[in-house]
Amino acid sequence: MPTYCVSPFTHAPMFLHTLVYAGVEAVMLDNEHAVIPPEELKTALKILAGKARAIVRPEVTSLEAVERYWALGVRSFLLPKVEDVEVMTAIAARIGELAGDGLDRLSVIPLLESQAALDRIEQIAAIPQVGVMELGPFDLSRDLGVADFRTNPSFLELLDSQVRRIAATGKGAGLYMLPEWASRLRDAPLELVNIGAYEIIGAYLKMLPR
Repeated sequence: MPTYCVSPFTHAPMFLHTLVYAGVEAVMLDNEHAVIPPEELKTALKILAGKARAIVRPEVTSLEAVERYWALGVRSFLLPKVEDVEVMTAIAARIGELAGDGLDRLSVIPLLESQAALDRIEQIAAIPQVGVMELGPFDLSRDLGVADFRTNPSFLELLDSQVRRIAATGKGAGLYMLPEWASRLRDAPLELVNIGAYEIIGAYLKMLPR
């Protein structure tokens, strides 16, 4: 069974408490699109501690960012826009040093969001500390010039094939999943499924009688 991670796109304590109460396995705290102030990030990590895995997406993929977030208590990194294998190798090695015996499959998660990243899947998978490699469909579709990516059958076929390609390396495959893709990708060998809170709420509202 994959790990299901909710991306709430907010770090509001009340919302995080709600996710914990609902029994969510993991929560993605997004610092790439709106940086969370350090004290607020520490509060969010405290709310989730021992209840749900906190996976943090830094604003950039760099050694400096990893060091800074590690000092705040971050232990799982979703690293954006990974393309440079040499840089990723150095960052993954540093996280491995910091984590020691605590390193696991969700400690180092490269986010693949471009054709250049897809071209290097096997090289990135060869980095020992990498556990799961996640596909970011929003930026990936833009990089590939895909229109209507939510319903584009060729794009869904690409996501399916790349998930299987990642799994074939022996590393876990992750994907930001839209509800309408669930049936098409039901048999995809996913180890991490990232779901947006907006998508969850939208799917719920669609079930309500009009």
